[in-house]
Amino acid sequence: MKIAVAADETRGQISNEARILSKLCGQGIPALYDAAEDGNSVCLIEEYIPGVSLESFISEHSLSGQEVFSIIEKTADILSIMHTSPGGPILYLDLKPEHLIMKGERLCLIDYGSARRMPKSGNNPDFVIYGTYGYTAPECLSKNRAGIESDIYSLAMVARELYRHSKSPMPPKIAALLERAGHPDPGKRPESAEQFKKLWQDGHGKRKNGGLLFENAAVIGAAPTSGATHFAIALTVYLNHTGQRAYYRNRSKTPVTRYLAKNLKALSQKGDSLLKHADFAAIMDRGPAAEKIKSPPGIRVTDCGTDQNAAFDSDVIIYVLGSCPWREIALPNDAILGSRTAVILNPRKRALGIAVSKAIGQKVWGFPPDDDPFVMTEEKERFFKELQRELLS
Repeated sequence: MKIAVAADETRGQISNEARILSKLCGQGIPALYDAAEDGNSVCLIEEYIPGVSLESFISEHSLSGQEVFSIIEKTADILSIMHTSPGGPILYLDLKPEHLIMKGERLCLIDYGSARRMPKSGNNPDFVIYGTYGYTAPECLSKNRAGIESDIYSLAMVARELYRHSKSPMPPKIAALLERAGHPDPGKRPESAEQFKKLWQDGHGKRKNGGLLFENAAVIGAAPTSGATHFAIALTVYLNHTGQRAYYRNRSKTPVTRYLAKNLKALSQKGDSLLKHADFAAIMDRGPAAEKIKSPPGIRVTDCGTDQNAAFDSDVIIYVLGSCPWREIALPNDAILGSRTAVILNPRKRALGIAVSKAIGQKVWGFPPDDDPFVMTEEKERFFKELQRELLS
């Protein structure tokens, strides 16, 4: 139990916290037991939340990718409870790591002194906002106005801060989400905490039940002759061979699927959209318009050529390095390395792989010599099985 007694200087905030908590009930929100007020002071009795603030925790610890995912997901749930309050949306308005308390798997949001209820008319409230620079939305600071999107902005800022203290790289989809949620224009942000949560789950490749969902794999060549296309085709074949529906998708500058349709008679074409042969399936190249056509359900293996920007919607990224002795072996300067990326040496050369691994500080995988990407050998199947397990662990 926590008892707060305030004199005049903080009385307003304590009284406001009592009013807000009396309207809220849910996981991650402290329970209000009692509140009393007289002419000189206010007394607030609420649930004591044991644990450590997120601000203190990240100052001494690194977070795993799963911890970042879970903290933001739970925070979005708390904001969703507030924003869907029966009497109208309640805005928190001061979201930051200091106000999030961790105890094991439990996460609680404390300090509701700055929270306000949105007016029923739908207009933005016009009142003094006690936010924190770096986390508070720009419209709050410049216009003293706020809406649900203001809390979404703060949630994005907290997520960015957590990734700065994380051992895992930020997935490309999450970078795009946080860019949108942190946009200066409130109208460009996700409309609700629930929408943010769904995009957050999708960006991390998470199912609603917490399982892993491997939807988009980007294959990027370090050089035009690295074999990215060959590897992407072989990966697509492996996934289909093992019962995981997958489609090759081309974003390289070479019209790969049109070439295959023209030159490989073994491939069958279904309409103008799909190519299929045994364990291989591909979405036909249609230029920029192809991005507007909904892809069939399944895993998309994207051949990016050497363009890292083409991996913008990927859950995992695979870099392919050619091992030809007469070519320089180097990753792109802005390469994303971490638990959701893999570096492949094609074909494998043990000594060279060890040297590259030491240089980049990450494991390097040696792809077995492969004459035909459309044929799944036992050796390639073992390789891809281990690679997939590593990327999704």
